[in-house]
Amino acid sequence: MKTEFDYLNEHLVTLTRLREVGYKCDQEISQVLRCLHKNFFESVAPDSPKNSRPALGDVDAELQKKFHLYAPKLVLVDDDDRGKGKTTLLMRLSQQNSIPVIVGTNTESKMYKHLGEEKDISCGVIPADRLSGGLFPNGVFIDSTVSKDQLKTIKKLGIEIKGGFHHDEVLSSLV
Repeated sequence: MKTEFDYLNEHLVTLTRLREVGYKCDQEISQVLRCLHKNFFESVAPDSPKNSRPALGDVDAELQKKFHLYAPKLVLVDDDDRGKGKTTLLMRLSQQNSIPVIVGTNTESKMYKHLGEEKDISCGVIPADRLSGGLFPNGVFIDSTVSKDQLKTIKKLGIEIKGGFHHDEVLSSLV
């Protein structure tokens, strides 16, 4: 008797073959992978609560916990939080939820693109000065490089913030 895992795995193989011959099915592949990951993590840790999120191995566990605890508020970070995976976390959440990450400048946007290629993560990244006229039905994540003035503009445009990081305690009051 086939398990749900077997069916999902077969479906993934079929979708991959279709993509190889030119069909556009990346979204479906992502959905199947999410289901496979969900099933895998639930079976590996059956005692964990259903609403818990699987930990990302390359992101500091405490940082992930704070992010999910504070969302949609911004998490205050400082120099001690450098290298813990803030960018990777935002990129993965962006990819999984189709929510773009807003960054302070085009330079950070290029850095996200480079890191995404390195980690095989495809996500939407938009510099804060290029937001006007954009539609963000799922909201946005905020990178710590977004300034106070840029955050005010985001709020003024009525864009929903789903979470993120910042370096200035005053910014928390703006979200």
